[in-house]
Amino acid sequence: TIYLQSGNLRYFSSTWINRTIYFVIPIAIFVLFDLYSALQVAALFPVFASVFRSGIRFLDFHHFNRQNFGVLQLFKARSQAPFPKWLKTAENLYFFSLSLWLMQTFFNEGKFNGNGIHLAVTIPIVALLLTVILYGFAKAWIHSTNRAALLVPLGYFLLQSVSAALAIYATALYFFALAMHYVEYHVLMVPRCFKTNLDSNSGVDRFFERLRGNKALFYILLFALSAWITAVALGSISLQQTFADRSGTLGYVLLLGLFDGIFVFHYFVESFIWKFSDSY
Repeated sequence: TIYLQSGNLRYFSSTWINRTIYFVIPIAIFVLFDLYSALQVAALFPVFASVFRSGIRFLDFHHFNRQNFGVLQLFKARSQAPFPKWLKTAENLYFFSLSLWLMQTFFNEGKFNGNGIHLAVTIPIVALLLTVILYGFAKAWIHSTNRAALLVPLGYFLLQSVSAALAIYATALYFFALAMHYVEYHVLMVPRCFKTNLDSNSGVDRFFERLRGNKALFYILLFALSAWITAVALGSISLQQTFADRSGTLGYVLLLGLFDGIFVFHYFVESFIWKFSDSY
């Protein structure tokens, strides 16, 4: 969607930094994963592969929590409540700490790590940040003229904390967190799909206008593509399939590499297109 709008493409290509971020690095990500897969790097260097896959899993958890942080800021801004300025820093640290805790569970074979050392360090830090955030909400509540509006960001914060807690208990329950992640992402993308102004003189925009003109067709194509991606992605690194287990033609291996790249491409590009400091 974001690459099928001429306004975005003009912005993406406006400076050499933007061209690097939105074109060069995404292409490099796909090339990297295809080479990684086709050359069987994981089979040849299993220790490196383990570190590499762990890094991707951290990007996954971090991406989830970064979106939680960003959407929380949108809800807070809409409430127009007088939140303390330091609250945003506490929320940022809190969600980052949840990403690290999710990794602890992942490294412990997907089960909650009850090791005393981990708990002695992790729980006090997360509990302290949680207390600070709730204190920030309490201060906003005291000074707010529309307290009901505070319930939305507070409810969102608590729900996403619970969804992360489920995945901290067991990595398999991360699917609950992803369900919320996908739904809220869809809500964010709907106006960007159907309500953005398009340029009738642009071929890219005319194509996208036809594509979005029939919502039923748009969603049929979207679900069909999603089903295909999901089926192929069952063999991807993001679902913990080892590269050593892959077999088939070179074309099939390259295809799996592309779908490995889609996840990391997503994590990378999303970190820029939702950046609040970017006025565009």
